[in-house]
Amino acid sequence: MDNEEEGLSLNMWLDENTKVIIQGISRPVAQYHAKQMLAQGTQIVGGVSPRSGGTQILGIPVFDNMFEAVRVTHANTSIIFMPHYVVADAILEAADAGIKTIVCITENVPIMDMVRVQPVLERKKVRLIGPNFTKIIRPEG
Repeated sequence: MDNEEEGLSLNMWLDENTKVIIQGISRPVAQYHAKQMLAQGTQIVGGVSPRSGGTQILGIPVFDNMFEAVRVTHANTSIIFMPHYVVADAILEAADAGIKTIVCITENVPIMDMVRVQPVLERKKVRLIGPNFTKIIRPEG
């Protein structure tokens, strides 16, 4: 799927009510993509990075965990910039916190990790885009 098709497919889930949390916001790759998403109008309401709660990165408030982030920001979408070996736990934490759309850009996620999370996502009616996907933007219009 090329970038134009990716943008079109994501537009059906992104609107002015989409509030995004970045899981792994302290990672350089997350900050790089966050800058681009902010420049395109994506409503990033918070980030999660353990032991960094109470700080800000790129003017974005940082929380220690997804439960706190969702409680404070009322986010409904998460984008995951985490190493492949913790992605399953990050997905489950987001789903347990009430996130309904999860975008995972991480590549090389073990297939058995995805097999483990899939039943939980189905039960909680959570949409997973990825893994191995890119950033999300909300174009004007």
